[in-house]
Amino acid sequence: MLARAGFENSASLLPLALSLKTETSEKVFGMAAGALTELRKFVDDNDAARDSLKKISGEFARATFEELDWNEKAGESDDDRERRTTALSLMMDSEDKEVLNEGKNAF
Repeated sequence: MLARAGFENSASLLPLALSLKTETSEKVFGMAAGALTELRKFVDDNDAARDSLKKISGEFARATFEELDWNEKAGESDDDRERRTTALSLMMDSEDKEVLNEGKNAF
């Protein structure tokens, strides 16, 4: 929102987003992930920047993905299910080879 309003440069918000990579609140984690996703439109025409953003997205999502894995656990909260989906999406967008291979094998 700060970047959209012109109060901050989008790139300056990356450290803030990365500081939330272990956030357990789905709403906070989802907003940070959404900010990373929003940045894609600024790097579409720049291969190096796009690759960097993919790497950053994977770094952001890795801890949550490793915590929650692919499969729902008994008694899991709605927040955890939502965070899993978000983390999995970012890991796939980051083109993480292990996640992509596991996804291909699962489906």
